[in-house]
Amino acid sequence: MKVEVRLFGTYKEAAKTSVLQEELNGVVTLGGLLDKLSKRYGGTFENLHDTNSGVLILRNADITRELDLKLADGDVVKLVPAVPGG
Repeated sequence: MKVEVRLFGTYKEAAKTSVLQEELNGVVTLGGLLDKLSKRYGGTFENLHDTNSGVLILRNADITRELDLKLADGDVVKLVPAVPGG
């Protein structure tokens, strides 16, 4: 199963790309995908599981924080960091 991960802001900078094509190989949940990215990129990606981090996570066009959400082949996951300011 393959999903596309679109990265913005600090996630894009950390991965040095704005789009990842991720072959999931047994990973079927959003949480599993986030674990995989966190292990690969560390630092910035380690806060993805923290519900208070302010990161915006979208699966296709839907905002979600459900780590047990099942992913499907062709899904697009977007990671948008919190933007400070007021």
